[in-house]
Amino acid sequence: MFAIAWVSASCREASGSPQLSAALEGVHGIAPRLSLASSFRACSEQQPQAGTITRASCPAPEKPDSRYLTEVAREALKAGADPQALHTLAILDLVVADARGVALDRSITSLRRLAARVDHPAPVLADLAAALIVRAERTQAPRDLLQAYGTAEDALRHDPRDSGALYNAALALDRFGLVDESRRAWRAYLAVDSASGWADEARRRLARLQQLAARPSPPAEDAPRDTYGAYAAADPQGARELGMDRLLGAWGVAVAAADSSLATKALDRATALSKAVARRPGCDAGLTDAVLAIRAAEANPIALRTLARAHREYAAGRAAFLAADLTGARSRFAAAAEAAGASPVLRQWARVHQAAVLHQSGQVDEAKRIWGEVARADSSRHPALVGRARSLLGQTMAGGDGWERGLQLALASARLFALAGEGQNEGAALATIADAHFVFGEPDSAYVALHRALDRLRRDRGSVRLHNLLLGAAEKTADDGLLRAAIRLQDEGVAVAMRSGNPLFASEARLARARLLAAATAHGRAREDIRAVHGVLSAIADSQAREWIHTEMLRAEAVVSLRSDPQGASGALDSAAAFFAHIPLLTLPALVQGAEARLLAGDAAGAVRRLEAAVTLLDRRRDSIRVEPRRAAVFEAARGVVDRLVLLKLAEGRVVDALDYMDRARASLTPTGRAVEARTEAVRSPPGEVVVEYARIADTLLAWTVAGQTVQVSRTVIDTVRLTRTLATLEERLQGRTGEAEVRPALSELYEWLVRPVEGRLGGVETPVVIIADGEIAAVPFPALFDARRGRYLLQDHALRFAVSLSEARRRPAQAPADGVLLIADPGFDAREHPLLEPLRHARAEVQAIAPGYPGATVLEGRTATRAALESALAGSGVAHFAGHAVFDDERPERSHLVLAPAGSVAGRITAAELVALDLRHVRLVVLSACRTVRGGRSRAGGYTGLAGAFLAAGAQGTVASTWDVDDRATAALMAEFHRAFARDTGGPAALRRAQLALLHSADPALRSPASWAAFRYAGR
Repeated sequence: MFAIAWVSASCREASGSPQLSAALEGVHGIAPRLSLASSFRACSEQQPQAGTITRASCPAPEKPDSRYLTEVAREALKAGADPQALHTLAILDLVVADARGVALDRSITSLRRLAARVDHPAPVLADLAAALIVRAERTQAPRDLLQAYGTAEDALRHDPRDSGALYNAALALDRFGLVDESRRAWRAYLAVDSASGWADEARRRLARLQQLAARPSPPAEDAPRDTYGAYAAADPQGARELGMDRLLGAWGVAVAAADSSLATKALDRATALSKAVARRPGCDAGLTDAVLAIRAAEANPIALRTLARAHREYAAGRAAFLAADLTGARSRFAAAAEAAGASPVLRQWARVHQAAVLHQSGQVDEAKRIWGEVARADSSRHPALVGRARSLLGQTMAGGDGWERGLQLALASARLFALAGEGQNEGAALATIADAHFVFGEPDSAYVALHRALDRLRRDRGSVRLHNLLLGAAEKTADDGLLRAAIRLQDEGVAVAMRSGNPLFASEARLARARLLAAATAHGRAREDIRAVHGVLSAIADSQAREWIHTEMLRAEAVVSLRSDPQGASGALDSAAAFFAHIPLLTLPALVQGAEARLLAGDAAGAVRRLEAAVTLLDRRRDSIRVEPRRAAVFEAARGVVDRLVLLKLAEGRVVDALDYMDRARASLTPTGRAVEARTEAVRSPPGEVVVEYARIADTLLAWTVAGQTVQVSRTVIDTVRLTRTLATLEERLQGRTGEAEVRPALSELYEWLVRPVEGRLGGVETPVVIIADGEIAAVPFPALFDARRGRYLLQDHALRFAVSLSEARRRPAQAPADGVLLIADPGFDAREHPLLEPLRHARAEVQAIAPGYPGATVLEGRTATRAALESALAGSGVAHFAGHAVFDDERPERSHLVLAPAGSVAGRITAAELVALDLRHVRLVVLSACRTVRGGRSRAGGYTGLAGAFLAAGAQGTVASTWDVDDRATAALMAEFHRAFARDTGGPAALRRAQLALLHSADPALRSPASWAAFRYAGR
């Protein structure tokens, strides 16, 4: 039996089966009590396809019309429903799912917001974990499982005995494919609940994990021949390796010892195994060809002895390689390749492994040459041989920034391994595919490949391939911001490495976990891992590997001892950075951590040098790959260093230097930013404008003002919890079209926090102001901030524009804008693809009102507004206006997209990631008259995310875009006013201000509310 995901106690009966009827009482009259069957009742589990997330076949509950429930939810939000009502409505969205998953996404968004607003969030977070697990299943998105685990852990921090959170944490790990960690999690759940129906399900799942079929063990040397056939059928890769590595190696040893009886026995068993392997369709014929070569040499004693020596050396080389004895493996494989002239397949396998040793020793070019030659062999007869060469070549090219070619080779090798039935090798190729997708900024595809790789490898509980997979997966997951899940992945990795019995792998796994634990400030556990590595370091036979682990150990010790011994940590980290100089992604964290150590030791100048070296290294790699996920991860690690440098400079009274550190750090990693450079000119504002740059460091809000070359700063202590809740409530009300009187109190409060401390430095009325902010401050609707003392909005005194850094705000356009104008109105989207979208009644009228101001403009509307037409018209346009639907993905902004008309097999959309790839330096202005098209990045490395950020990253000089879902009618009125001003050569910020003031002074109360005009902002130069 299979239990889907556990919903909170407010939605459960005493028996453990969740009910929603009682929960609806929390709506307090806004929605009638609805009778729903047990929507999360236990249900039977289908057999999943390999590498897919388990699907469940559940009876559909009786439920009211989903559109009706949607309206109920909207009315509840408009009425300002209490948290219990909002929680209940989010659960309804979770249960009453639509075909496209919009209700489920809405449930997840609502639960996230609610968790930030309530004092006791554990039940809400447990339900959010459940919703993420459900979405993972429905959309086959493994990342949601890792998010679900982290969310359940958040719930457990608030309530360690929350049974729903414990259950969902275990279920997320189980579904992701972790064996040891899900066993541990199920036991933790059963320690809290041992009597309910959910406990019965937990016991069944635990038993299934304990009975998980391991990879078949090779038959003993004296086993009956029929066992070889069964083994070959169950594990073609193991059978091939058994024959090549052990049986034919034993034959070679017996020939050298003149033991004809033992030689005959070993060769007969290898022959039987080769025949069994050959019976499988698509198998690799390497073992068969090796046996045939021996049979052909039997008439020539000299040739036979030479071939025996080749097999003996090959088997010894494999044993040395698996034991991490690179020196011994190198000489053995070289000797095997030289002696294997009579067996071409043995020679090729020896060369493949010889190249792997050469690569480990730093002879990368020679290794690539060998793999390239072997990769051209007959893949139909030897798919495993060719696949292995391509896989290793792909990994090497990927590691050297040739990711596109590396991905192609990995995909090709995965197909060959699947054909040959070699699951372990396929898993290794899938791991490379996952790495490539991470680098390309395609995390969804990366996690799918990672999940498939884990499915292929998880039966091999002590294999080096599983160890390597978990090592890389934990690192990438941590880079992706899922630190708790990363630690669980590496907990599994340590267990796997320990089973291998190899001190090198065990040390590598423990040190990787120690770094993750240090990042989570779990220094006690981190030190335990480091001590364990100290105890086995001398057992690592290979000197190069031992030096590598020793350096990694010193780096881990330094990270843990940063605060207790910053001077010693700094020296160790400098040594690590030098040791890893040829591997940038290992150099980067050592440089950043070294900067922190220097700062803690009181050496601010040394900290700055190391931090700038890290960012410079990142910038050198900016164009070598399209997206570097570690850029953001490294910056987030550096954020604490930057913050402390800023506070240090402020304490010294060096206001300008403090701003310069903050601003250059922001500029270095934004999509449109440049490298951190030594300042060559004075900090100053753009001519005629005042800049306000905000930064929140813990509970201190810093606000610099730059007017000409005059720089001042104010510091305000701020209640960050209250700020977050105020912004969340305000956005809900603005998005719900709430009237002016209802939103003014929150807007006044924000004015007091953000504007009052600097209002005397903003220049006179009509002085343009540039706002630079990140994180939650970037979400503030600055134009609508209300000064209750004077009864005026900030917009009434200043035109505003937004930028990601002071250097970006000052930057001049790279080239003159094109002359053309592109107007897009209400693209004819496919209703099957977007079932909940409706045609925009005012979009075409909006464009018709704008068009007279731009004679000769290209107009795309309805079915003509395809992706191809948009890209073609953009190529010659200096101004582009889009009036249509946009879909914003808050979790994955790069997946946000403009909704367009389909054309044949081309979908009706263009994503933010696809827009970034365009060259739009000739575009002066992009107006996105759609919902939620600009958002501030969640960190200082984010810049602007989503669609507006994509246009800016592609080179557009400026964008007008919305920060929340906007009303069609109000937007049409705003845009008509905007373009009337802009067409008269008024700058973008000034034109937007005029349009917003026009609505503010409208006779229509609905248009006067900030809900109608404050969503849009101008971002860019």
